[in-house]
Amino acid sequence: MIRQVYKLTKPRQIEIFHEQTLFSIDEVLVKPEYMAICAADRRYYNFERPVEIMNKKVPIALIHEVSGTVYYDSKGEYAPGDAVVIVPTVPDFSDSDGENIKENYTVNSKFCSSSRDGFMQSLVPARRDRIIKVNPENLRAAVLCELLSVAVNAVDSTKADENTVFGIWGDGAVGFVTSVVLRHKFPKSKIVIFGKSDNKLLYFSFAEKVKMGTVKPVIDIAFECVGGEAVGDITDEIISFIKPQGIINLLGVSEYKQNINTRMILEKGLMIQGHSRSSKDDFSEAARMIDENKWVRDALLSIISEEIEINYAENIYTAFERDTYNDFKTILKWRM
Repeated sequence: MIRQVYKLTKPRQIEIFHEQTLFSIDEVLVKPEYMAICAADRRYYNFERPVEIMNKKVPIALIHEVSGTVYYDSKGEYAPGDAVVIVPTVPDFSDSDGENIKENYTVNSKFCSSSRDGFMQSLVPARRDRIIKVNPENLRAAVLCELLSVAVNAVDSTKADENTVFGIWGDGAVGFVTSVVLRHKFPKSKIVIFGKSDNKLLYFSFAEKVKMGTVKPVIDIAFECVGGEAVGDITDEIISFIKPQGIINLLGVSEYKQNINTRMILEKGLMIQGHSRSSKDDFSEAARMIDENKWVRDALLSIISEEIEINYAENIYTAFERDTYNDFKTILKWRM
């Protein structure tokens, strides 16, 4: 069977590759139904990472957020039409102590749309241990399962309780889903959102909202969800707000070296933790949240800024261009 793989080859250029579908008994063929564009996909699409890095990655199929249906399983563990999400982290513990390191932090693990092809394919051969079933009625919301799992990964690594005061810096999609996970896990806790956009802050109806640089509430545990060039300045602001011996969680990705106030980190005895991607366990927890909690589903659906049906390769260009202007998530209804 020949499948079509839509790969980035040059800045803002997608080419169609026809590849033989060779898969083992340990893989399941999945037909993508919905995809979501991530900021990392957009950086790759625009070649915004250093050229020496991009030249090593292309050609590559983008997108690591997907929900779909099973097309074929030679072992019969999954039936055709089963609704699933695919974990984009493909673990490799060959060079690390697998008992102590989560799969998303091992050196040799691969990640779809970064170190291996992503999900822009007509059919995806996915390792069966990377597949999680979801309720078919929730397939559209489940496309954001990966994004939710990243927040689960960060929140679950932080010791907190209902009396914890949380601060989230960033009013984009990462900040939003992190606040959703916190509200789900700690329904009585205080969550303060620090943002810049009045329009985006309206979505955080379940949290206290603060414009950056206006007031200084005291925070126990902070989540930096901004990324980019602003990480250093944002982290310094968090350091000035947070209680002594507080915890700062970094989720925002930056291509730039950052300066932060290490003196105040020492004086306050702060802990800084970095969080990247997620594991299958995080994914499973996120999938359960989506299937079992209508409030979580509705919250995720509320940040779908636009849904674009993809029938031709030209529609992919439209989706990436329009994503630049959308407040939150651009969803692709994949019909290729």
